[in-house]
This record gives sequence, C-alpha cells and structure tokens, in this order.
Amino acid sequence: MTKTNAIMDLVSGYESYSSADEIGASAATDAPATTYYCAAATLSWLTGLAVSKTVDDGC
Repeated sequence: MTKTNAIMDLVSGYESYSSADEIGASAATDAPATTYYCAAATLSWLTGLAVSKTVDDGC
C-alpha cells in the first residue's frame, strides 16, 4: 500500500458528519463555565492596562 492510499483510507471515514442527536450532545447549549473565566480575564486585563498607564504617565 502506498502512502497516498493509506492516507485516503484514513481520511475516508471523516467524509460524513454526525448530528448532535447521534452523539448524544446538545450543540446549541451555552458554555456558562467560560463566561466567568472570560469576565475575570477581561477585568484583569483592563486593570493591568490602567495600572500600566498610571505608572507610565506618572501618578
């Protein structure tokens, strides 16, 4: 078997896609666990910008 044939055999199974019902998951749900993380990361980043601006420009 050539390398190309081996790759084609491997990839051939990925041509059809499963629906959310088939895998038993809801594709339309929100990710609430990331909301708090993103809010905290944004607040931390904005605070860092404010501190940096204050230090750079003087108090």
